[in-house]
Amino acid sequence: MSAARPPPAPRGPPQQLFTGRHFLYAMVASVGAGLFTMSLYRMRQQKLAEAKRRYDEQQRSG
Repeated sequence: MSAARPPPAPRGPPQQLFTGRHFLYAMVASVGAGLFTMSLYRMRQQKLAEAKRRYDEQQRSG
């Protein structure tokens, strides 16, 4: 019973760090992260603006 050997690595040019597909994935990931951060930032800005408005109203009425 011989142990199953892994198939030999395909002979070809050495793989570069960024092939087309990897570059595409990196682009998609970075764009997704950017959109996520932008939405978070926008939500925070809205909350801050709302809190400031409430605070101003309280200061005026008080």
